[in-house]
Amino acid sequence: LSRQILDLEQNVGCTLLTREGRTIQMTDAGRIFMVHATRLVKEWDALKKEMALISGKEGAAIRIGYTLSGQLHFILQGMKRWMLDASTTEVSFRRALAHKLLEEIRMGTLDCAVMHLPSIDNASDFTLYPIASCNMNVTVPHEHDLVGQTEVTLSQLSQETDIRCFRAFDPLYYAAVDEAFLQEGLQPMTYVETGEPEECQLMAVGSKYVYLSPSIYSTWEGFVTMPIANWPTSFDLVLVCKKGEDAVLRHFAAA
Repeated sequence: LSRQILDLEQNVGCTLLTREGRTIQMTDAGRIFMVHATRLVKEWDALKKEMALISGKEGAAIRIGYTLSGQLHFILQGMKRWMLDASTTEVSFRRALAHKLLEEIRMGTLDCAVMHLPSIDNASDFTLYPIASCNMNVTVPHEHDLVGQTEVTLSQLSQETDIRCFRAFDPLYYAAVDEAFLQEGLQPMTYVETGEPEECQLMAVGSKYVYLSPSIYSTWEGFVTMPIANWPTSFDLVLVCKKGEDAVLRHFAAA
């Protein structure tokens, strides 16, 4: 390593590191060199990947966003199927609020994201691939009065208190929940807000609160989940991509 550093310093004509005993310090020239060298290495790596793609020797990297941990099941199952036919050099995951993921897709810093239809602010800006059809379910603790029914109606739920993640996390999603009641001529449910879905579970234990969620998510231990019979609004799960045709994302969506 010392020999390589000396050769590098002779090539650039500057001292990049100084040694004092066991301590090594970067010189001012070394710090400047590091900035430029890091950029050049990244550009070289990107160029090699691009050349490999053109030659057909390497698959594409993909950056995937999601809003809820329960969606990872669908993403990982899709990845397993997709990678039977495609070789990827890198897959990265990002969990964030829906509006942030959508903005990153618009900016090109994220390739796609998994989310529910009501969370998308302007569907015409994106290409949407369907993943799963979702009814809306209600989850209640075992001791709740609704337990024992095969399904519940919106009129029954309008008298209940819903426990939700903070509305600011996904305002479009919760506006669509309220709109479902208004479409049936009912007042939207009263609700209590908290943080993550795990906190909703803790607050619902032993209480009269209910928890509304799309039907694809698993039931908490110690709770009962029932379908809502007359839910009028689609909360289907979709893969959201930037507008336009992308063969890699189309194949991933199909998987």
